[in-house]
Amino acid sequence: MAAVRHASFAPHVAPDTRLLVLGSLPGARSLAERQYYAHPTNQFWRLLGAVVERPLADMAYGDRLAALRRAKVGLWDVIRTARRRTSSDSDIREAEAHDLAALVAGLPGLHTIAFNGGKAAAIGRKQLLRLPEIIARRRAIASRYTELLGNIDGLLLPFEPEWARSNWQSYCVRLPDRVDQKAVMQSLLDQGIATRRGIMCSHREAPYANEERRHSLRQSELAQDHAILLPIYVQMTEGDQARVADALRTELL
Repeated sequence: MAAVRHASFAPHVAPDTRLLVLGSLPGARSLAERQYYAHPTNQFWRLLGAVVERPLADMAYGDRLAALRRAKVGLWDVIRTARRRTSSDSDIREAEAHDLAALVAGLPGLHTIAFNGGKAAAIGRKQLLRLPEIIARRRAIASRYTELLGNIDGLLLPFEPEWARSNWQSYCVRLPDRVDQKAVMQSLLDQGIATRRGIMCSHREAPYANEERRHSLRQSELAQDHAILLPIYVQMTEGDQARVADALRTELL
């Protein structure tokens, strides 16, 4: 059988992921079904179910992923693409690794990384050596944003207290109350600058919208309505940042 190049799946993570479980590369059955650990003899779901105290092995695949998200467990593979004739890790050739360090730098709640096998550990640990470099770069970008945006009247910038050291997974600014958040985001998008709302209020989502609240959540609502996340990524240049800052300044004049 000739070796075929295979590609892995997108990461199943969330900002509050606490445990990240990393495999090497999906096997043939998983690739065919587009599911992590799909082979019926694979004990992964039974074992992980015991850890999170959920009957994962008995659930439909979508329910498994939802249960992991609630348990703050993420899944990914360390190999982006590789050649392989069989599903064995020993048969992997010409492997191209994912940028694991970049993913980890964007998970502020991450506490533990678990490797599902020796191949995954060998490749993943090597990738994580870049993590300090990536965090240092993100901190430099955040510092530059603060310099560029510090003189815009009414714009509130994120604050890092002396006792903390952020990895700057995001750079969230709060717009002046007089400004239409959605209009600003759309105008920036029209200029090729993608932003996101700073936070989401779960009590405003459909499943909870009709539930009675015991306390006012006015500040959370104001943050959702007026905060945006500016683009921040390791490859960002000073020119990129200047363009973002100039565009935002124009919108707030």
